[in-house]
Amino acid sequence: MTNEERLKAIREEKGISQYKLSKLSGVTQAHISNYERGERKAGLAILQKVCPVLGVTVSDFLSEQVTAISEEHKSALPGSIERSGQRKAFIELIDEMPDEVVDRFLNIAREIVQLRGQRTTQIPDP
Repeated sequence: MTNEERLKAIREEKGISQYKLSKLSGVTQAHISNYERGERKAGLAILQKVCPVLGVTVSDFLSEQVTAISEEHKSALPGSIERSGQRKAFIELIDEMPDEVVDRFLNIAREIVQLRGQRTTQIPDP
């Protein structure tokens, strides 16, 4: 499986639309579509933006072992599955929102991060 095929498989497995992945990662929807169709190669810079939204690390993504984690192995990953589940629930909630609400939500999130002065995670502009 190529990186591009894996990107699409993980995105679909997580139930994330290309649009939502675009909004949350800062990578344009056109680029995501081009990567998934194999028309462009998703380099490290793109993977560093997209993988956190998908709830996987870049190294796991590149290892080809991220497409499915069996139930028996989930308990061996402290906290990561729970956070991944929270991310999935959060993204599912966002997926139900109209695009205008998602844009407003992202703006509010950026303001909160700036007010807290803990700009450890950059939230991309729409």
